[in-house]
Amino acid sequence: MSEQKVYRKFTIKMQKKLVVLFFFVLLAFAGLCIRLYWISREDGEQYKKQVLSQRGYDSTTLPFKRGDILDAKGTKLATSEKVYNLIIDAKNMLYKDGKYLESTLEALNLYFGLDMSEVRDYVNTHKTSSYKVMLKQLSYDQIKDFQEADSAEGNMIMGVWFEEEYKRIYPNGSLACDVIGFTGRDNVGSYGLEEFYNEVLNGTTGREYGYLTSDSTLERTVKPAVDGYTIHTTIDANIQAVVEKYLKQFNDEFANTVRPGNGAENLGAIVYDIHKGEVLAMANYPFYDLNDTRNASAMIGSLMVEEIENSNGYKELKKTNTVITENVINNMTEDQLYLNLNYLWKNYCISDTYEPGSTAKPFTVAAALETGAITGREQYSCTGSLVKGGHTIRCHGGYGHVG
Repeated sequence: MSEQKVYRKFTIKMQKKLVVLFFFVLLAFAGLCIRLYWISREDGEQYKKQVLSQRGYDSTTLPFKRGDILDAKGTKLATSEKVYNLIIDAKNMLYKDGKYLESTLEALNLYFGLDMSEVRDYVNTHKTSSYKVMLKQLSYDQIKDFQEADSAEGNMIMGVWFEEEYKRIYPNGSLACDVIGFTGRDNVGSYGLEEFYNEVLNGTTGREYGYLTSDSTLERTVKPAVDGYTIHTTIDANIQAVVEKYLKQFNDEFANTVRPGNGAENLGAIVYDIHKGEVLAMANYPFYDLNDTRNASAMIGSLMVEEIENSNGYKELKKTNTVITENVINNMTEDQLYLNLNYLWKNYCISDTYEPGSTAKPFTVAAALETGAITGREQYSCTGSLVKGGHTIRCHGGYGHVG
């Protein structure tokens, strides 16, 4: 009996099923592509960081230079100078079983006076550490001899490098302290021009990236720092110095005469160019050193302030009868010290309110004459006081007078 072969036809129904299957596969592939695109757009940076974190790389911050503050003639009232932080890399210091350790410690002791045993203990207990700040804000003169020794041929120094940053300095010490203000270590201005123009004076930090590729090739990308803008003020440093000289002279003459402490509770002066509308000098007494703002000795002679709650429920500062002495400072709590330093730092000329007094009368009369509100032949009777806003404002004459 002969064998009979069976042939199956590729029917229309089977063809339709294949087309449907192909369509679903194509649709799934398209959905996958859309999903990958969405992930790349929305979370691409996150996944990029995860990938880079698994590769060998280093990153160095490039500091910006905060802009200068100049007087009207270009004299620097505030500037920034480059300083260096000494960094030790324990991992590199122990390279080749600590071959370079002792010689590096000797160099650190010789050029910077670092305790060799202290540094050695740190290195041996933090063997995988690559970053430890040992000294901060060194000048170039302080590090140049070490750098020369480090770059000398055949040197045995390993695992030491310097991180650059900028330090804010005030070349004239306390000159115009209330006008200029100061900055903290984070380049944030406090008080004065440093605070008001903080965003203008500050720049943008740069960064240098170094990536190790799969074949151990180091590739670097540098995003340079952008320095801050310099501002030119109308202050004349010479006029400012003269004003401060006579404010101090007044205080020295009248201190501890009428009462203990400074010659006046509040003492300030403004020199103004009425033709140009420019402030040439502005000063308050006492002054403080902008390079040493937390030196509490500047408060000696002033009245101590305390924080109270007024009738409206708001906190405000009130002067006490306690004259600040060195002994008072030593007995202050941290909060009291900071409160009184803040009072010292503020600019009395523009931060406090006070009655203008008789000096405002000529301007009032002149405005009234110019606008025709008065003719100049009127007479007024002064009863000795005037009530305004719930406050009784008394005339200096006491009983009043007719004018």
